[in-house]
Amino acid sequence: MRRHKPLATAALASALVAALLATLVAGTATAQTLDAVRVAISQRGTWDPTITLLADKHGFFRNEGIQASFSFTAGGAETVQAIATGSVDVATPTSTHAALAAFAKGAPIRIIGARMLGSPDLFWYVKADSPIRRIEDIAGKALAYSRPASVSYMVVLAMLEQHKLQARLVQTGAVTATRTMVMTGQVDIGWSSVPIGLEPVMKGEVRVLFRADDAKDLAGVASRVTITGADYLRTRRDVARRFMVAHEKVIDWLYAGNLDEAAKLLAEDSKIDPAAGREAAKFFRKDHHAMVPIRGLDRANAQAVEQGLMKEPLTPAQLAELVDIVHTPKN
Repeated sequence: MRRHKPLATAALASALVAALLATLVAGTATAQTLDAVRVAISQRGTWDPTITLLADKHGFFRNEGIQASFSFTAGGAETVQAIATGSVDVATPTSTHAALAAFAKGAPIRIIGARMLGSPDLFWYVKADSPIRRIEDIAGKALAYSRPASVSYMVVLAMLEQHKLQARLVQTGAVTATRTMVMTGQVDIGWSSVPIGLEPVMKGEVRVLFRADDAKDLAGVASRVTITGADYLRTRRDVARRFMVAHEKVIDWLYAGNLDEAAKLLAEDSKIDPAAGREAAKFFRKDHHAMVPIRGLDRANAQAVEQGLMKEPLTPAQLAELVDIVHTPKN
């Protein structure tokens, strides 16, 4: 028996090596079957982009056969342009109004799902010692927004119209750049988003003047959507579908008791106090993230004309061409 034991051990070792090699080969094959998707993310460090990054961090994209890579934009027309030029495959989130306006100008884009109902995360603020106390006080002052056709742009236009005011609109780009411009006096009223903008509010350095959801005309309108290119959707529709499936699953996971994970990543990504990340999570409900339908699309279509983004509204046929839902969530 003892003479045969080394042979048995060798056979066992050989079997283990063979099994390990088979596992490695299978793993390599799996990796090779992942579909690469280039994703443009607008306003990194804010809430809904963080959900996309969580989908990647926790394997939701890989589980759907997707290898995602990311680039980052400042929002609005810049995000849409990344799709229109073919620089990326999917862009999320992007302004609904920017997507409408770009399509009206001939951009070969498609909306494949909603990302945010309303804008519960956006707010406008002033320095703590600013004499601006009420919305009426912004008349004639320098009022910030990020980019043309962005959600922040639509909000300031809606608020000015709602209160019959005029202000000097200033394009300030990202949240952090805007804060610098406010604190140095280059603009009077800055725009921001949770969680990045919460720390100075919590510390008493700035005061919130109004929130995006105070703009009544934008209530109930899907402010942000996910878009892709028409050619990409024609040739890679199933990949786009699986991209949206991954988003559905990460949202279900988040609201099944994992919001602290989002708060933690927000804090890390934005380099802010974790308390601000936890506070940010309180601004959102799961229904804010409903991917279908694109709520308020007809109203957004009219708003884009009213605010000078388009000469005339898209026709029902054009809207039907622009919106091509690739996945309808179960819940």
